[in-house]
Amino acid sequence: LIRANPSSISYCTDGGYTPLHVAIWRGASVEVIREFVRTAPSALWKQNKSDCIPLHLACWNFYSEDVIDVLLQADPRTAMLQTVELDTPLHYAAMQNVPDEVISLFIRHIPDALMAVNNRGDTALHICCRNGISFD
Repeated sequence: LIRANPSSISYCTDGGYTPLHVAIWRGASVEVIREFVRTAPSALWKQNKSDCIPLHLACWNFYSEDVIDVLLQADPRTAMLQTVELDTPLHYAAMQNVPDEVISLFIRHIPDALMAVNNRGDTALHICCRNGISFD
């Protein structure tokens, strides 16, 4: 379907969700996510009504380190996009207490993401420390 109609990847629902948002929310395989990204890299930047990009959803609804790695490799700059609450995808990952390896992916791809401040005055580093995420 993606290859047959690549323009459909840019379609947004009333809530601002693209097919990539939905695929990530529903736990699509890394191969499907990789195909979305290859076909329509601009979908990485599409924000829903809460200003969440697909990377935010991948971190909030964590199911695959590989999916997050694919999204970060495709464009690490997306890691700095903030929601209406000023949370970055890394804030979401830290709130969900994802495995340490996921935090390490962010540090490797875009270390500045650790220092972005949300509207509660927290960096992702604050949240990681509160949740006991180590940085080994």
